[in-house]
Amino acid sequence: MLNETVLLRFKYSSQVVHAFVSGAYIGTENDRYIFEKNISLSPGNNLITLLSITVGLAHFGYEFDLHKTGILGPVELIMNKGNQTTVKNLTSNKWSYKVGMDGLTNKIFETNVCKTVKWASDSVPINRNFTWYKTTFKAPLGKEPVVLDLLGLGKGIAWVNGHDIGRYWRSAIPDMKLCSHNRDCDYRGSFEVIAKCKEKCGEPTQRW
Repeated sequence: MLNETVLLRFKYSSQVVHAFVSGAYIGTENDRYIFEKNISLSPGNNLITLLSITVGLAHFGYEFDLHKTGILGPVELIMNKGNQTTVKNLTSNKWSYKVGMDGLTNKIFETNVCKTVKWASDSVPINRNFTWYKTTFKAPLGKEPVVLDLLGLGKGIAWVNGHDIGRYWRSAIPDMKLCSHNRDCDYRGSFEVIAKCKEKCGEPTQRW
């Protein structure tokens, strides 16, 4: 399969999945449940790394406790050459498994640990995955609650003074077609996903 365009394909059930080949970022998919990206292989060993991300699990619905989450497999390399298709199933290869990320394990979000971590401040990267951001601010006067606007961020977890204030995923925007602008919200009766109230479609969710 060397010197040829190869398709990396696998099934997943997580909210987001990232793929790398020999340390190079290949691509990201979300809510498609099938990852398919063209890759290039090098002579010798090639390392495929798959990062599956799930923020929260289903807690209602039919047999919700039996739903599988993560990489479902099979992981396949597919090459088309002329009328011939070659499929190599990597499922039986040796795979390693790791939970979490190094930043969480090392707790770089804690105030006393941040001093030992080298942070880049010359230019702040944007539109890049797997990036930690840190800033400082002065607390406003008064004792009223403070709202943190996360509109400029994508998906992740936020901390203030080492305290986890929750997850955010502002890119999960409701479909405009599902909004109910012309009727009042009414949650009475049996639960139906389509029939229940949906407001502010097209606007970011979990902004505050």
